[in-house]
Amino acid sequence: MPACQQAINYKEKLVTAKDCCKTYADIRFKKLDFKDPLSQQVGDEESPAMSFPEGKSFFMAIEFPEFKIPFEINIESLPTYNQLFVPTLLLLDRQYRVVRRIEDSSFQYSNGKTSYKFFINYEDKNIHYMVVYTRSGIIGKTNHSVTTQQATIPIFAGAYVINYTTHSEVKNKIKNARGGNLNVVAKEYKLRNISDDPNRDHSPDF
Repeated sequence: MPACQQAINYKEKLVTAKDCCKTYADIRFKKLDFKDPLSQQVGDEESPAMSFPEGKSFFMAIEFPEFKIPFEINIESLPTYNQLFVPTLLLLDRQYRVVRRIEDSSFQYSNGKTSYKFFINYEDKNIHYMVVYTRSGIIGKTNHSVTTQQATIPIFAGAYVINYTTHSEVKNKIKNARGGNLNVVAKEYKLRNISDDPNRDHSPDF
């Protein structure tokens, strides 16, 4: 991490942030569709905050597309400098009742980011909203990230120059924080007709 960059003090921001809502029905949800993903800097000046059972948290609130056929939701949390927002998910029905909870332990951590995907099937079509927040109990815990750096060194051999490439592993410590970068994508699954398969032999049978 360059010396000129400093970690954002999400803790200080959260202390001064006012609770936006008392109930889930009071939340202003962002509409998600299949063409455009949603991204949010959780913890910036525009982020809502709310008191959850595990403590106060900044959060992202999403309204799913209207259910027609099954679709996939993919959530990715990217680090801000050396800080990572690790989500807990609440899935709500149209009456803003929690019908499913997805723990932060379900997210897969890899190379500094964490992600999770799940499906909304026919039996889940009553699910219409999602609230993404983080638990106070995991704040400050450390994740380890390994990245590979590449450098090219010129070696002079008489009239010739040989470029020698080196690789080195850099270990970074990423801490769970009260803010970060969230990306949410919805992907609709459509059944394809056999006749639409370009690899299918369309020659007539004799």
